[in-house]
Amino acid sequence: MHLRASRAALPVGVFLLGLCMSGWFAWLLHREISIDAASQFHRLSGRTAAENESRFNKPLYSLKGAQGVFTTAAQR
Repeated sequence: MHLRASRAALPVGVFLLGLCMSGWFAWLLHREISIDAASQFHRLSGRTAAENESRFNKPLYSLKGAQGVFTTAAQR
């Protein structure tokens, strides 16, 4: 009976070691993917905010240019 238990101990130990290592590597991979996704989100959100600001400011630039034309024409 004791021989049978010792024969089963090695495969069970190898299985448990493999299970723990697989879980650890899965956690590391998940962490790396989460960090990459967060940095990509922050980069894209900053880019989107800058693009929105640029789009809202473009009509103001043309209005200020038109104001300058009228100011120059009125001074003549």
